[in-house]
Amino acid sequence: MNRAQVIANKLKQLDIREYRMGFNDGVLNECRDALNEFDGSGDVFWNKMLTSNKDFAIANYFDNDQDLLDYFTEVDEKSRGPGAFVMPQWGTKGT
Repeated sequence: MNRAQVIANKLKQLDIREYRMGFNDGVLNECRDALNEFDGSGDVFWNKMLTSNKDFAIANYFDNDQDLLDYFTEVDEKSRGPGAFVMPQWGTKGT
């Protein structure tokens, strides 16, 4: 098993259970945690996905597999759909 397979397996699990993003956990978090359990590389993955260095993440974590990257995006978008956490009005305007 490699990192891309770890991500693919996690995405499949999330997709099957129709995962919805919570207050502080999204698809990126779930994949980071799976990679940390696999080989401890999740924090680097997280950093590269949130910075302008996505090319590094695509090469080293997605094995340059555009289909896997598209699946990541699809599952991430679904996770933000109906049933996902939404910041309450008071949370966006202060307390």
